Amino acid sequence: MTALGAPSVVSSETDLRGLADTAQRALEADVVVILELTAGGEPAIVSTVGLGAEQRERLEPALVALAGALVAGEPLDLPSLQGCGTPGVAGLCDRGYASALGAARCIAKGRGAAVVAVGRQPGGLENPELTEVFALQAATALDRPFRRRSGSMTDRLESLAALDQLVLSATTLEQLSAALTELIAPLFGAASTGITVWDDQRQVLRLLVGSFGSDEAEDAFWPVSAQDVRSHSARVFTTGRSYFSNDVFSDPGFADGFGERFAVRRVLSVPLVLAGQVIGVLHLVDKEDEFTTDDLDRAEALSTKIAAVVELARAHVRLRTQRRLEEVLSDAAVALASGESAQSSLVPAFAELGRSAEASLLALISRDDEPILWRRGDVLAETERNVLAEAATMPGVRAYVVGPQFGDPTGWAVFHAPVHLGAQRLGTLVALRAWAAPFNVEERHAVVRLANLAALARATERYQQQRAELARLHERQRIAEDLHDDVAQLLFAAQLSLDSALERDGVDGEVVGGIAQARGLLVRGDTAIRTVINRLSGPPASDLARRLASAVARVEDACSQAIHLEMPADAVLAAKGLGGLLTDALVELAQHAAMSAAAQEGPCRITVRLARLETHSLVLTIEDDGVGRSRRDTRDLTAVRQVLRANGGTLRIRTEPTGTSLVIATVPVQG
Repeated sequence: MTALGAPSVVSSETDLRGLADTAQRALEADVVVILELTAGGEPAIVSTVGLGAEQRERLEPALVALAGALVAGEPLDLPSLQGCGTPGVAGLCDRGYASALGAARCIAKGRGAAVVAVGRQPGGLENPELTEVFALQAATALDRPFRRRSGSMTDRLESLAALDQLVLSATTLEQLSAALTELIAPLFGAASTGITVWDDQRQVLRLLVGSFGSDEAEDAFWPVSAQDVRSHSARVFTTGRSYFSNDVFSDPGFADGFGERFAVRRVLSVPLVLAGQVIGVLHLVDKEDEFTTDDLDRAEALSTKIAAVVELARAHVRLRTQRRLEEVLSDAAVALASGESAQSSLVPAFAELGRSAEASLLALISRDDEPILWRRGDVLAETERNVLAEAATMPGVRAYVVGPQFGDPTGWAVFHAPVHLGAQRLGTLVALRAWAAPFNVEERHAVVRLANLAALARATERYQQQRAELARLHERQRIAEDLHDDVAQLLFAAQLSLDSALERDGVDGEVVGGIAQARGLLVRGDTAIRTVINRLSGPPASDLARRLASAVARVEDACSQAIHLEMPADAVLAAKGLGGLLTDALVELAQHAAMSAAAQEGPCRITVRLARLETHSLVLTIEDDGVGRSRRDTRDLTAVRQVLRANGGTLRIRTEPTGTSLVIATVPVQG
């Protein structure tokens, strides 16, 4: 798809409607007329914008007279037509026009073109320096049928068969740019080449990476609007007409600083047309001697071939990038499932997505954990700080673009994708691009997929932590049982033996004292061992999270039923402030409800979930899918309800229309 005003089809060499349309927008004129100049003949109108057939017929004598005057003199810039003696001006005044611009350029032997732009308001038209630029483009196009074609190019085109192989071998656009320079530039004696392509999704013209030998970062900061009248690339693209200059620093057609940016002096630019559609612009720069119209013809002869190569290569690179991104995301998912950390698993995916989406920063801002960051290139510290703070405080999907401004000449674009695990928001994945072009649909979709993968990473980490905690609790219980079965029993047996020794007759008093002392030490040792056993057999009374994990493990072992346990870090931290009675009540509730659900007939999915609400409340939910209820335990929970109520909490038990049963306890916590 071409930009607004760019020709989708160049129907003939003398069809200059696209050029006239662009000139009308650039000069902000009511009427633009292009006239053909021929040696010894009268100027003839070839294209108009803003005139009907009848108006054109009435104005033609005045326009022809004005074009003739332009050939003989300097370009015209007339803010007011009143009192001007230039031929044809009086006729424009009679038709209600008040200002005019005009310029003529001849190619050879009097052949060329004139461009006349007129407005109905006095005060002058905009960008008058571009009138000569449009006249030169028109003259070049009209002169082409008369120019001698280069016969040597037919033989040299055979050497361009390498372009077909280039499409298959280039794995990056930078490689494509370098290969095009190697193949095309020597045909013209040029130092380098560049390709500007139309980005339909971002609606800008972009240089291919590696154009003019520039690096990737420099190319990323050179988007050009198709409506930018200062840019010669935009004018060639929208008009579909070639242009060249042998001194860009003095040429008004290069007001965008093209020459300074890429350190070039001579530039020849031709549109790349594929299937009648303009897809970009080919630039040849810094020929050893001056560019000529013969060079223009030869470049236009190659443009269709190059356009096909560029479009096919871009498609191949895009497909390779998408395939690589799929592989990276798959590898990250496998790594997460294998137990690797979120940091080591996600950073490669961040880097691959960042490069493919031309992002400068990707960051996972979590509510509970340290952020994961990936950077490329230079990002203003203030911009990064503001965007990250925004991601931390403003949940939800957000996308916006900030244009160039003081202190940041390129602007930036941002896309925020929330990271959710079920109904719980874990954080935000933010993508920042250090230039003002929005993230397109494909890029946003990739960021959302990465956000889902980040949610999986957080869930996997928490699952691993919970399993490790359960394993630790099981090990503590095993050690406690071993101490009870072995050491405690041995100490108890030793006490019995000493008691028996003390009861014997005839034992010396000194021996009795030693036995009594040894028995006292055994009693103290037995007390210490049993204290250790009690500590190992259960977590501290006030540690709700660990006690819930232990209770869930006991139910799983007793009923051979898997139970899903969810305890986010913020909820675990908030639970540490609960009192002992309240903690006991919640643990009893969880164990009772889970055991009751697990005792049902038929399969059942059970979830125990601890969550903290923004209303300074802690919620314990025991949920099961409601399959079978004939064996459900109906034991009274009055005691638990009284404890909750005494501490400002509530207990609700309900069944959803879907059959899901919920036991929900809510207690206040300190902010």
